Amino acid sequence: MKKIGAVLICYGIGLIVGNAGILPEGAAKYQELLSNITIPLALPLILFSMDVRTWFSQAGNAMKSLLLGLFTVVLMVIVGFYIYGEKIGVEGWKVAGMLVAIYTGGTPNLAAMKTALGVDQELYIMTHTYELALGALYLVFILSVGQRVFLSFLPPFKKPELVGDAGNPDDDFDSYKGILYKKTFLPILAAFGLSVAIMGVSFLLSRLFPADFSTAAIILLITTFGIAFSFVPRVKNIQKTFGKNLSLPFM
Repeated sequence: MKKIGAVLICYGIGLIVGNAGILPEGAAKYQELLSNITIPLALPLILFSMDVRTWFSQAGNAMKSLLLGLFTVVLMVIVGFYIYGEKIGVEGWKVAGMLVAIYTGGTPNLAAMKTALGVDQELYIMTHTYELALGALYLVFILSVGQRVFLSFLPPFKKPELVGDAGNPDDDFDSYKGILYKKTFLPILAAFGLSVAIMGVSFLLSRLFPADFSTAAIILLITTFGIAFSFVPRVKNIQKTFGKNLSLPFM
């Protein structure tokens, strides 16, 4: 199950449930509501474990690599937009925004951008599905001959030293071992409560902005609060939060 990954498992379950004919009539609006609630709730839980201070002391070449990657992603998305934008339709710019999001921050970033831009559910699913399908071809290349190709002109990768017990496989951010133990579950429950509070406060503050910008304001406020709480040691050190044991922000 771990090798398959949570994203593919969720997509698989969604495809089965969505095509099994068991959902009642008009369920789409509740699915949209559920999506609009869970994404803002998830963002702080992802950001709580960030270690911003180490970015500047340990990032070094990784920051240069990140900037190069950002430039490459933006350049290719702009080129792709001018080639395929008209074929996609009037919402081609939203697809461009979602692609920048997923290639700079993964699926959570894609989901956040979908909410911020008010992307139609069908367009969101289609974009992510195509990205997964084409990305799978790229992964086949990387996992087969890609390493030998890149090593022909790039230096070999040196694995960074991880802080604390990060070398323990059971402490990986995608490991759920021991998550239901009292010492682990109660702090996670507290983090979830804090995430609910952040979403509520962000929603209230977003009322101060024009209606057209309220959704984007909610996402930006939630992101800001999530990063701010990552500076609080008791919040940052909660086990089993995303990326808890990684010393670099680009893993």
